Amino acid sequence: MAATVNSLLALVRKSTGNRNTDGIYDDEFIESFNDAQKLIQARLVDVNSNIFFKTGYLSIVSGQVEYDLPSDLFMSTMIKTVEITSTANGSLDTYYPLQLVERVEQSYLYGYKISGGKLILSFTPSVGVANGIKLDYVKSLKRLELRRGTITSLAPLTVNTATVPDKTFWDSDYLTIVDLNGVQKVAGVVFTSFSAGVIITPPSVTAAAIGDYVIYGANSTTNHELPDIFDTYLREFCKLMIMHRDSSSDSELESSILTKVEDTLISIYANDNRATKNIPITDIEAMIY
Repeated sequence: MAATVNSLLALVRKSTGNRNTDGIYDDEFIESFNDAQKLIQARLVDVNSNIFFKTGYLSIVSGQVEYDLPSDLFMSTMIKTVEITSTANGSLDTYYPLQLVERVEQSYLYGYKISGGKLILSFTPSVGVANGIKLDYVKSLKRLELRRGTITSLAPLTVNTATVPDKTFWDSDYLTIVDLNGVQKVAGVVFTSFSAGVIITPPSVTAAAIGDYVIYGANSTTNHELPDIFDTYLREFCKLMIMHRDSSSDSELESSILTKVEDTLISIYANDNRATKNIPITDIEAMIY
């Protein structure tokens, strides 16, 4: 299982001689981890976008042509296919593909376009259909975050403030609740204020449990979604950023290490062919024994 951000941070602090949290704040390390994740995902998508493949659904609303794209879409151009059905919650064989159309084609082609973070149909639906649009797309990875507080009560939602590392904990407008392994219990928790460990006016958090962790961000996790071999890449990237910040003479060596790690990972995933294709049989007599 992938390491937690807390453990990665501890290792980087130790290896760069930054054990004192007053020197470089935790948030600077966290941003480096997230920058590393974004960069390595962009490289991986370039060589093999199937790694982050996901299927999502949008419900068709009668008379509505514009629909918000999934919030975890990697880029607006990373939509592989768009399909539509007239059957509510249709089975896979009831969906048929929509064509991507240009602006000048909208008036006479039955399809869609992507603009301004929206999927825009070139026709106006006459009826609403639950999960009427199926999207196959490349998903973005969840934001990496530290465990900022441990839930001690659900009504009201209360955290153990002793676990909060600094006074900037509540600078974020959104929070996510995760379990021990970083699995999201409740995402997109909006709150207005925080007092004596109590989070004021959150939405329902009945899916959470006492002992779960509260972290920054609307869509975050404490354990990255990549295979655990990426622990090394995240650590080495963060170490390099900190060494540059400290003007360390070891930064050049660290840069070469990071390059080797990255090249190895890219090579693995560029050649990731899990299924072996057999030579097609063109002579039916060859199958007769």
